[in-house]
Amino acid sequence: MYYFFLVGATFVDKFLNLSGNIENLDLNTIVDQNSKQLLKIEDKIFQNHLNVNGTLSINKNVNGIELKKFCTFSEPNEKLQTLKIKGNVLFSKGPKILNFNGESVKGLMKNVWFSDVAANISASVHLKNVTFNKSLNVSAFVDSINLDLLSENYLSKSKNQIISSSIAFSNVTFLNISTPSLKYMGPINGIVIEDILKRVLIQGEPQIFERTGYFEEVLVQNLIEDAEYTVNNLSFNTDIMRYDQQNIVTGQKTFENLRVETLNLTHNVKIQKVDILDWLSNAVLTKGVIRVKEKKSFDRATFSQGLSLRGKFNGEDFTEENIMLVNMPQNITGKKIFSKSTQFKTLMVKGLVNNIDIEKLVQNQTNRHENSTINSEIIFDNDVEAKNINVDILYDDINVTQLIANVTKLRNLDSLKGKFRDLLNMGMEIEGYLKNHAKLFKYYKEIIQFPAVDDIFGLKCDDGIFRIVVFCVASNQFKTFEWDAEKGTFVFSGVIFKSPSKPNFMQQVTLGDRAYLYIENPLQNHNELHSGRLIKVLSPTTFEIVAEFHRTATISLISFVNFARQGCLGFIGNSLSGIDILCDENGYNYYWSQRIRLEGAYKATTLETPDSVYLFVTRYGRAFKEPSIVIFQSGKDTSDFIEIQTIFERTSPNGLATAFISNCPFVALSFGSQEETVDSGWISIKKLDNNQFIDWQHIPLTTPQNVHFINQPSFEPLILVPSADVSAPLHTFQYDGAAGFKEISKGSSLPVSSKIKILGNGHFLATLQHTRGTGTILGAVVL
Repeated sequence: MYYFFLVGATFVDKFLNLSGNIENLDLNTIVDQNSKQLLKIEDKIFQNHLNVNGTLSINKNVNGIELKKFCTFSEPNEKLQTLKIKGNVLFSKGPKILNFNGESVKGLMKNVWFSDVAANISASVHLKNVTFNKSLNVSAFVDSINLDLLSENYLSKSKNQIISSSIAFSNVTFLNISTPSLKYMGPINGIVIEDILKRVLIQGEPQIFERTGYFEEVLVQNLIEDAEYTVNNLSFNTDIMRYDQQNIVTGQKTFENLRVETLNLTHNVKIQKVDILDWLSNAVLTKGVIRVKEKKSFDRATFSQGLSLRGKFNGEDFTEENIMLVNMPQNITGKKIFSKSTQFKTLMVKGLVNNIDIEKLVQNQTNRHENSTINSEIIFDNDVEAKNINVDILYDDINVTQLIANVTKLRNLDSLKGKFRDLLNMGMEIEGYLKNHAKLFKYYKEIIQFPAVDDIFGLKCDDGIFRIVVFCVASNQFKTFEWDAEKGTFVFSGVIFKSPSKPNFMQQVTLGDRAYLYIENPLQNHNELHSGRLIKVLSPTTFEIVAEFHRTATISLISFVNFARQGCLGFIGNSLSGIDILCDENGYNYYWSQRIRLEGAYKATTLETPDSVYLFVTRYGRAFKEPSIVIFQSGKDTSDFIEIQTIFERTSPNGLATAFISNCPFVALSFGSQEETVDSGWISIKKLDNNQFIDWQHIPLTTPQNVHFINQPSFEPLILVPSADVSAPLHTFQYDGAAGFKEISKGSSLPVSSKIKILGNGHFLATLQHTRGTGTILGAVVL
């Protein structure tokens, strides 16, 4: 037997037989992450910790304990259970407890004083030692003493108080005290006040120092005039330069930095070997009116008060005859060339401009606002519009005057009526065609009602026919209905399949121009694992499962097509902190593409534009953070979604919808009224501007339950808002361009629903009343 230690080994695509084993590696239970099959593992002993990133199902025991019974003791059932706890226990979700150690919980809540629950105690309480972490309100007495009277007449150790009467103390210590008058007898903190007045400076009080004082910094505001002062053996009058009076400096001084507002020199002196008087007489100062007699050269100069020049500037005479000025009229005699755009309020040109005689050019131009007479031949390359044109000669070799006379005579011809009738019929046909292709939406009306249904979908099947798919609760069947033009309603066409149980999640999925159904059921013998199927409806009675997924329970599902032309699905699950995105590769072979970690995510949707795919995710409020909407973007340069914006709101939205209107992305959010507040509900519409979605329209509503966009070519874009208000169960708003969305209907004749679903392109709606178990199909009425 030989052992090999490999460093940097490379294995080719061939079989490798191993007759022994690899240390710390169990080859029999290696998990292939690309496999779709569930992995079954026999009895195993793990020496170290076991981390499970996916889902693990245990059918038997762990360390001799049957986990199924151990984990399901708290499941709701008819029989109440008794739980004995030895030690400490922490419940992540509070259990429902009727009795505790033989005592009624309701009785305990009434009679026991809990440390973390506010209590109102009406009886007398006797305490030996007690500490209160929060405020305590006592309405009666403590040790037979009225606390209100005590607080008004006694000093508090920790409370700020204002004392209006005179009080005498002995042996008392204060942290802070403020009093207009204080009489003391004896020392304070061991210090005799009379001695302090002799040793300490007192602000605002005159004092005389008999000894020399030593200070780090002194500011004296008032000095007695004509008095002698000495500081550090320097005389104030002869040795110190003062700011408050004129100084005569006799000795030589050296300054690192000096600023002088006014300097008088009685005779010529030099500063840093510079003759100041000569320098001032020849220097050009930055302020004041300066006369410069000699020739000067400046690297850069700005004259804020104007410049008077006698002589030449850069070799040129600066006179009105030689220089063009911007603020006065001038006669320009020489040839001028303007390299940049130049504007003139009034310009008189004698001669040519760009070799063109401007005077003749203006005379030969027609004016669009005035009457003009054209005498020469004119050729129009494009259309010309004019209110009145008088043509005196031929136009395109046609005598216009004679042509008008011939048209006038056509009134007397018998065939004119027939030709006019044909023209009228043609116009009516054109008008009818335009009406059919530019319809005006009016409202939605009820078409058909389905009893005992849980969900309704509307999709174009693989045979090209649009059908309604209804899930019936009693039979767990998915039934199809298709439109009957003669009856003006949907009629039964078949049963697609029967579900083994009621699905825990159902949603219609659109990928490109194809529509699918995603149906998810719990897996048998697996409490947490669910099986999801992506189904393509082929005909009224046939279907095809194009993909299967094994995941935890789904609460929200998104779908989109990325820039690699791959269909993608995004899952938000109960046990998933964020979104898992899976994309199709080579025909319904979905691979894991991206995980966006986002705590508190509960709803999402996407919007596809020519340049980007936008992902909108709503999040519940968390500790110290408000509810928010997080926006991600994916483009041609990157396949992953990148966060671009977070919008915080004071409450969590209950509806989320997107639309691409007039080449611009929109997102709409609905917010319900908040309990115990004065806030009513509202709709917030945001529009993309500089890669940020900004507020575009605010619509106040009392009780909105959701929001939906309808954007189809038959009529103007709509926003539908289902409401709990029986007088306005379906608010309908129509797009009016820059004016925003305007309400056109409240749907007062429609049923109050708990859910609205858009079917197809929005021509049909489905309203679901889960309390009654009914569903209603509505159709758009257009003119």
